[in-house]
Amino acid sequence: MVIIANRSVTMAEFPKEPEEPYFTLPVYTRRHGNTDHYRVWLTKTGWFIAHFIHNGPADPSGQPISDRNFKQDYVDRPVPGVEEAMQSIWEEASAGKLSREEIQSRLNWVGELIEDSERAPRTKSGRKRRR
Repeated sequence: MVIIANRSVTMAEFPKEPEEPYFTLPVYTRRHGNTDHYRVWLTKTGWFIAHFIHNGPADPSGQPISDRNFKQDYVDRPVPGVEEAMQSIWEEASAGKLSREEIQSRLNWVGELIEDSERAPRTKSGRKRRR
């Protein structure tokens, strides 16, 4: 059994990854002190995001799957600019305006936004300092 959307599902119900080649979204986390690589597919309605437990379809901004993965890895949310960037990438890519290389480059940039947020100075309580 796996928990998806707050309910148990069997492996037969588990969302299947698309078969076409995927992109990667690099996500640095303070929790692990390294970068994980979420697998990301462009779909007709948004994204399919896969990373360990939380896998499945997401809207063009990456929700709700990206947020579930961030929560699991203790990434402070929301990460400023991530949802907007994912939406913009999806809109341009689905309109055929971006090559595979450009999509991957932009996803790498989104990863940099996440890393910058995760590496931001913290207060003694562990919260990010306001800039």
